Amino acid sequence: MASDMQGVAVTIEQHFETAWAALTEVDYGGGDFEPPDASWVRHTIRWGDAFEDSQGPNARITGVVILQLFGKPGGGYGPLTQLGDAARDVFNLVDMDGGIEFRPASGPVEVKSDDEAWLQVNVSAAFEVTESVA
Repeated sequence: MASDMQGVAVTIEQHFETAWAALTEVDYGGGDFEPPDASWVRHTIRWGDAFEDSQGPNARITGVVILQLFGKPGGGYGPLTQLGDAARDVFNLVDMDGGIEFRPASGPVEVKSDDEAWLQVNVSAAFEVTESVA
């Protein structure tokens, strides 16, 4: 039976929303978002390839959650890196209902930019979804 990819995305977003506990505002895309005059995070899910699981009649679908954290330059990268550490902890080696398994998360990584309005660090968390095909 094919997985409901939208349902998987909602599960991942709800997990983040609960664990993040309003540390900052979150932009999930798909709508109007006005960045606040404070730190905030952009949450994006990118789907990858699928492959047959050698352990049975299952498929594995890969993806990655990309968290782009933004902060004002006056505070430097320290506070933003601390938020990045907290964001990494949300997904690092987490198993969720629905066969969603996260791998070790990476980051936070500073992103150098000419944008003088925001500093940015990125965190990424690769995951796989087990899909029953029997």
